[in-house]
Amino acid sequence: MTQAGPSGPPRLRSGGILFGGLFGGLTAVVSLTAIGRVWAACDIGTDAAADSMTLLFLAPPIWIATTVAWVVL
Repeated sequence: MTQAGPSGPPRLRSGGILFGGLFGGLTAVVSLTAIGRVWAACDIGTDAAADSMTLLFLAPPIWIATTVAWVVL
């Protein structure tokens, strides 16, 4: 009696997660840079410190959302 082996090469899930995190991080940086420049051009906020803190709090959700999207793709 013979056992059936894998039908193809094993897939490395860690590679997809690694690239998802990398590309998600890059996408988040680009998104935050664009948001910051738009806010500066439109004079949104009272000063640069307030805008920086808001962008600092927006960074993790944007990174998580884009990472999940890249991993799924």
